[in-house]
Amino acid sequence: MKTSKKPLLIGILIGVFGLVALRLVFANNELATHYHANFAVFVNGEKLDLTDDKYMEDVEGCKPDYVPLLPEERTHMHNNEDVVAHVHDEGVTWGHFFQNIGFSLSDTSLTTDDGAIYTNQGNRTLKFIVNGEQVDQLANTLIGNEDQVLISYGTEAVEQVISDQFAVVEDNAGYHNEHPDPGSCSGEIEADWKTKLRNAFW
Repeated sequence: MKTSKKPLLIGILIGVFGLVALRLVFANNELATHYHANFAVFVNGEKLDLTDDKYMEDVEGCKPDYVPLLPEERTHMHNNEDVVAHVHDEGVTWGHFFQNIGFSLSDTSLTTDDGAIYTNQGNRTLKFIVNGEQVDQLANTLIGNEDQVLISYGTEAVEQVISDQFAVVEDNAGYHNEHPDPGSCSGEIEADWKTKLRNAFW
């Protein structure tokens, strides 16, 4: 007796489409990590200009979950805007960010990409301000969503740094959270149906 192959084919198709449907429902519910924080760096009373192209990163963030991000893809700046740190991964610190733009940061020193070293000596000290409060260290501090961070080196007292320099730190990270990253297709926005369908087949 000849057995029909139609039931087997139908079963396979149902299984495949069922799997895709499950991935559409569950795999796309988690939003990609993408948030922002504002920062500024002052040295001897002057804000450092970090708008040069060499500090910017143009990377694509559309990768399957199993492909690891490169260090510069985890946190960077875009569009010659030197007041916003873009974060695309969990566990990213301010030390990671400054390393990606060629700087080195410790609890007592800041080294710029041109080799200038600013270290605690005499009345010239490094100060870290996070959301209006002084903290002892910053390099190993996680970049928080919509944080405002100031690094200041100089003779100024903490109170003066907070009143004069921290006031200059931008407060537009929330705006960037609501818009697609210029160098990536990931973000804290819901993907459209085409993107969800594509991701379901990865």
